Formats: sequence, structure tokens, C-alpha cells
Amino acid sequence: MTKTKLLSLILAILLIGLTFPVNSMAGNGPNWAGLKKKAMEDGSVNVIVQLQTSHPMDNGDLKSVTGQQKRQEAMGWLQEDLLDSMAISGHQPNSIKKFKFIPFMAMNVDADTLESLQNDPNVAGIGGPRSGSV
Repeated sequence: MTKTKLLSLILAILLIGLTFPVNSMAGNGPNWAGLKKKAMEDGSVNVIVQLQTSHPMDNGDLKSVTGQQKRQEAMGWLQEDLLDSMAISGHQPNSIKKFKFIPFMAMNVDADTLESLQNDPNVAGIGGPRSGSV
């Protein structure tokens, strides 16, 4: 990974953190009511889902190819665990976007799926895009 790509990745992580602070993603913040309302009125809503991780993400690990591979593998497992649990409960998101190195996913969900995500132990938070669509 080049320095430019690494800096871009770190900047993206910081921007996501600033755009979707944990308290607004908790599933009961001011944005939550708007997401729920939009999903009910429009039939679906674009969301960004923060995945629950069991260990802190050290961005220093991304300096090596091995660290990048480990991070990408870990993110893949987290994402597949969430999608598997959603499928088992009968929920099917649309337009899924998986991120390689950060514990987030973007997707389009209906109101029932949104509610299910709020109660899923694999989910640390749910937020909506600031403007436009995901």
C-alpha cells in the first residue's frame, strides 16, 4: 500500500468517525427517528452500519502487507457474520457495500431490517448518510 493510499484510508476512517459519532449511531439518537421514519415512509433507507469489534483497530498494522491481509480478513468475517445473522432472521439488505479495512458496511434496508439491526449484537451503531445516498 502506497503512502498516498494509506493516508487516504486514514482520512476516510477519520471522516467516518466525525460524520457518524458513536452517540448518534447508537440506535436511539436524533438521527435514529429520522431513519426509522424514512424507512417506513419510503419503504427503505440507506444506512451505514458500524460493526462490533472485539479488539481495537490499530492503523499501524496497515503498514505491512501481512497487516493489511489480516485486517481485510477480519473485516470480511465481521461482515459475513452480520449478513449471515440477517439472513437467518429473514432480513435481506440491498445495495450492500463492504469496506475492506474498517468495521463499517453501507446498505439499503426496510423498516423491519432496520429494527433488526438495532438489536443485533454484531452491530455497534447505525447511521444515515449526511446528504445524498450511500
